[in-house]
Amino acid sequence: MHLLQAIPQRFNKHNRLFITIAAIALLFANYLTPSLNAASPLPIKPPHYRGLIATPDHTLWISGTKGTILRGKFVDSFTFRYDTCKTQYPTKDFRDIWAIDQHTAIAMSISDSAVIIKTTDGGNSWKTVYHDETPGIFLDVIEIDPKTGVGIVLGDPLSQNQQSQKHFKALLTTDFGNSWINIPDAEWSIPLDTLESFFAASGTSLSIILSKANHRKQQYALTVGFAGGGLNPQFHLLQIGYTPKKSAAQEPQTDQPSAWKFKSLPTLPMTLKGGPAWGCYGLSIHKYQHGIAVGGNYASPDFRGDSSGAIAACSNDILNQWQAAKTPPNGYRSGVCISQAYSKEYIFNLFFRDIQNHCNTFYTAVGELPSDYFFKTHHAKFLTMAFCTGTNGTDISFDGGKNWLALSQERGFNACTWHNNTLILVGNQGKIKTIPVSDMANLFQQLNPLDPTR
Repeated sequence: MHLLQAIPQRFNKHNRLFITIAAIALLFANYLTPSLNAASPLPIKPPHYRGLIATPDHTLWISGTKGTILRGKFVDSFTFRYDTCKTQYPTKDFRDIWAIDQHTAIAMSISDSAVIIKTTDGGNSWKTVYHDETPGIFLDVIEIDPKTGVGIVLGDPLSQNQQSQKHFKALLTTDFGNSWINIPDAEWSIPLDTLESFFAASGTSLSIILSKANHRKQQYALTVGFAGGGLNPQFHLLQIGYTPKKSAAQEPQTDQPSAWKFKSLPTLPMTLKGGPAWGCYGLSIHKYQHGIAVGGNYASPDFRGDSSGAIAACSNDILNQWQAAKTPPNGYRSGVCISQAYSKEYIFNLFFRDIQNHCNTFYTAVGELPSDYFFKTHHAKFLTMAFCTGTNGTDISFDGGKNWLALSQERGFNACTWHNNTLILVGNQGKIKTIPVSDMANLFQQLNPLDPTR
């Protein structure tokens, strides 16, 4: 396991100047070195990371506060080296980042004049592809289908003026983020209540389920699922069709209402606790119809749910129903991800070692012995693991988010992703951590001891 911290370094100048005695006195009075002067400025704090993505060519892109963007390359199965990319926005908070390979990435800042920037040369230079200074704008998540180049940015509700109806801010790209089109306001983008908005805690509040593109005919379609907060947090499923009409000069006219088609399916309650800052912070849709949602409230990191609502939910059919996790994570969780599929024999042997072993926390959560679940209840040959992380720890689920067990109590993480047989975590104070699947058993067993005597 490797913990890397991107801490800005300061270097003292070695050239010394001859100055007068008076200047020396002034220097000692006001500019003593930090080791001698208790009133000296504190060291610069590392940035907080929330944007995270791994690409098929084993590149890791990370984004965060203070305009920070990192590009890392794996040097073996779980170790990577990274470079800090300089941008023209050193004070922006880049809450989310999307990338297709080691060369091309797109970063999104949240507010205070929201910007989207793109690099095609590995972070050496960045082009501003979207800039919006509308007061109150707050972007939450960016997702692009790497096969079609069709993608979306979703943001909090925004009104053109104080009297007009608020609508979710939404942008569409059809060219891998080179340009962005304002998606017009429609019925689907009206918040369901006065609190409904989204969370830019990990860039995982929206998932692309399906996209289609005919670039020659300029016909595009996108299906997305998303969720956030509100009085009663809801899951949204939206289909967007976009076919721009051409002007007399054969230029696409993006502002014509007839170019857009929206189909919004009925929203579904997620059983998550609602209210200010409560709701879904992380969402993952997999196999087109299965979903996992995690959240809570960042201000109540140890809350695990009660009669007022849950902090995690799952669904085997996102068109019909979500249900609260039977065994919730061990507190507020902002990021969620899913591993590649492994044979159930490999997972069982790695985590539980022997068919005779009993794990009390697993039994209490799932209601059966590990061997019974893996080899009697679970009939498929392969299974995936789900992970969620938050400021007080990280959890693992072997059954699609129905039951969560503690994996680590290390604090301070915001987002996670799975790549190259490795769980990758990023968080506050410059925290970056990799946990190879081969190392997970030891972590898991420290918090979930095995008992061979049962």
